Amino acid sequence: DWFCQKDGEYTLEVRDILGRGNPGSVYRLTMGQVGYDTVAYPPALTGGKKSNIRLIGKNLVGGATDCSVEPESGWGLQLVSTPEGSHPVFVTPLPINSFPPRKEATRTFPCGFTGKLDRMGENHDYTITVPQDATYDIETYSTRLGSPATVVVQVLNANGQQVGRIEPEQRNSVRLAGKQTYTLRVLEAAGK
Repeated sequence: DWFCQKDGEYTLEVRDILGRGNPGSVYRLTMGQVGYDTVAYPPALTGGKKSNIRLIGKNLVGGATDCSVEPESGWGLQLVSTPEGSHPVFVTPLPINSFPPRKEATRTFPCGFTGKLDRMGENHDYTITVPQDATYDIETYSTRLGSPATVVVQVLNANGQQVGRIEPEQRNSVRLAGKQTYTLRVLEAAGK
């Protein structure tokens, strides 16, 4: 951050630190009272459907801005336009479960999950059942969504034993037995 000490005319120079040019050396510069280090919440949305999101970050009035967006239909990362600029969200046609979950809710794969880890050491647990013996792909998204979190997912069986682990920003396949109950434990691995 840089704060202008007084009104006046200033010159801003932008250059490669080594003084070399390169067609791939692109940049984005924003000046003014704009939000920064912002993230959209919830970060997972249903494509082709209008959704309300909250932008959370620095220099936003009240620390947050609410708005409505409509991502395109599809699957994967998309940028959505907001009053504070474009923000990445994950778009899926699957049902999305938010934290905190309803206590009585048991989810059946396939589905998506979204949450916000507010405190250091906080975990989110989701109870799931799988319809049949199969290998299931699980992928974590956090830094790709602009989050400072380093999210890990543990898959625990009914006895609390870890039967799968998905590292930050990774995809992993986990073999699960059908008609069994499991816990997906979402945790912040870096302790932030």
